[in-house]
Amino acid sequence: MDRQASRVGARVSSEKKEHEHGFKKWMKEAGQEMFYYHTNKEVRVRNWPLGCVKFVLMTGLIIGYICGFQLLWNNSHYERSDVRGVVRMQLQRPTMNRCSPSNSTCQSNFTSLESLPYCDQYTGPKTLNKHRGEIFRSKCKYSDENDMIPDDVSGMGTFFIPTRVSTLEQRRECNVALSNCSNVWVNTEGGSDFVYYADVESFTLLLDHSFSTKGVEFSSSFDKLFGFWKTKSCQDEEDQEGLSPHEEGDNCGTVSIPCYSGKGNHCQHKDLGNRSRWPFARVTGLKDLKEAEKDERATSRRLHELDGMEIREGETRERGGVREGEAMEKGGARRTTVKVEEKGEERNTHAQSASEGEGEGERRRMGGISFPHEVTEWFDPIDQEKNGKRFPSVYQIPQGDIVSVRRLLKFAGVDLNTDLNQHGESRRSEGLILTIIIKYSNVMPMMTLFGRMPYYQYEVKGESAPQYKTIQTHVKSSGRERTIYNNHGIFINVSQEGDIGEFSIAELLVILASALFLSEFICFILDYCMICFSRYSEEFEDAKIDKSRVAFQSEWLDDKKKVKLPGERDLVKLNDRMNEWAAQMKKHEASGDTRSDWRYPGANMCGAQKISPEGEADGMGDMERTYELIARVGNPYNSWRESTAILAADLASLKHSLSSASVKDGRLMVDLDEHTGLTSGGERTKKDGKEGEPSERTRLV
Repeated sequence: MDRQASRVGARVSSEKKEHEHGFKKWMKEAGQEMFYYHTNKEVRVRNWPLGCVKFVLMTGLIIGYICGFQLLWNNSHYERSDVRGVVRMQLQRPTMNRCSPSNSTCQSNFTSLESLPYCDQYTGPKTLNKHRGEIFRSKCKYSDENDMIPDDVSGMGTFFIPTRVSTLEQRRECNVALSNCSNVWVNTEGGSDFVYYADVESFTLLLDHSFSTKGVEFSSSFDKLFGFWKTKSCQDEEDQEGLSPHEEGDNCGTVSIPCYSGKGNHCQHKDLGNRSRWPFARVTGLKDLKEAEKDERATSRRLHELDGMEIREGETRERGGVREGEAMEKGGARRTTVKVEEKGEERNTHAQSASEGEGEGERRRMGGISFPHEVTEWFDPIDQEKNGKRFPSVYQIPQGDIVSVRRLLKFAGVDLNTDLNQHGESRRSEGLILTIIIKYSNVMPMMTLFGRMPYYQYEVKGESAPQYKTIQTHVKSSGRERTIYNNHGIFINVSQEGDIGEFSIAELLVILASALFLSEFICFILDYCMICFSRYSEEFEDAKIDKSRVAFQSEWLDDKKKVKLPGERDLVKLNDRMNEWAAQMKKHEASGDTRSDWRYPGANMCGAQKISPEGEADGMGDMERTYELIARVGNPYNSWRESTAILAADLASLKHSLSSASVKDGRLMVDLDEHTGLTSGGERTKKDGKEGEPSERTRLV
């Protein structure tokens, strides 16, 4: 009983070990099927013209477009953040030497009514509008900013500059307490009037603005940044028709804003970012910054020959009795300086500011850098005639950026006298809407290499609205009379936008992904051209594409049952067939038959029988089935791609080597490692019951 129990225990233990071994084997195979590394197979085509084309395309698109344009020039790897901010505007009448209106000695500097073509008092030649008709004239009056601007204009984000006013006098018709009343107010006889505000274009507008970003923590204001004006809105092709060549070329010029420090000395506190030399030329039309040590003299140069805008050339600037230079030539480029006359009188604009002379030193040298746009001064012809050489049409003081209304309209491409609305009425009479866009940015070409420098730029656009007006009502103290003021003029709406860039890994990965896409797209185009248009298209297609089936000429491949994918049983069956051949060969030699070709058709699978019609038919059938099996196993385009690739290479010589194959114990032995590589042919096993004899699996062909 003990012996039987031990046998049962041993059998159970053996079965348990076999079960564990089978489970481990299954887990190992499952792991190999589930977890593997996949990589692409590369086909290298030795064709130098094709390689040169690919190299040129890769270099041009990948290096040129991705690295050169996207990364260096366009800075696409920087994350942009939108901006938000506030703008305050203030209007001031023209004054002598641009003195402060709050000073009791300051006098206005209006243009004479006899020189204004829209006034009845005008004595000059006729002025025609764009329809070749004479412009409408009316009575004009002088007013200052406090008198002409309506009370509801706050100047925060929007502003209104009246150009004409119509007044209407009314009186109360009946008591509102009565049960029946046809009109509460009626017009009085002769109580209407139509008047232009004289010389509105000579007024100056101050813009004080600051901003901050929504995403990136960055904030700044006008006094810390460099500013520019865009001279005109870029017009579409259809808008370009009818313009002179001079106007077409100057549609998108840029004017820098010169800085006058005054008492605040704000010009020397400009934000340079992390850039010590800023290439202005590409963005602003200005030259690169000059090191002050190399260029001690403050210079200005001509940026654009704008219509109605001039630079006063050939002038000199006196500083401390030192003559700084006249128009000079150097390297073919003309450098000019602008003369600024200084007087002891107070010149104040929109707020208390000192004369420009106090800031001359800062404009010459700020942080070791000389800024060309700091001394570039622009004059409208009329402003120049009125103010002489003293004041440009755009400039900056500690309180804000200053621009004349005349220059503002010019930047927008609008003329109040000659431009007409949809109803044929002048813009001075009916009003218009201007949009000022302040764009902030620190993103500039090549900033990855040279660093960033924040700046802002004004752009003015005239909207297509037919008119703009506001209505005010003033009731007199008696309560029985009132005056209605119908103001038409320039409505200004300011919007702030821009993009402040910060380096972003996510944006960089997007650029790299686009580079990979371009690389694959180039390869796809080249492959398509080689397959469709090259004289080596067949060879290229064979090298690149592995088809699922090979179109043999044998008719049996049309039968789906015969061309099914081979399995291990097919290889075992082929090996058994080889062994049958070996047995027939041994029997053939023992019979003493001298026939040389033991594979002769009709020999009944290489047997010793003599040729007979029946035997020939059987032999042919057996041989055909054997060849079909070899062809199926040798198909290199099946699911056993790695193993059958080795088998396909060896089966080509298999038929030739069968005649000289070794025969041992009546079996045809083929070294599996030598021919197929499917199993280890030298392995010994006890599976067949005999020590040292190859197993059935190791005898596969």
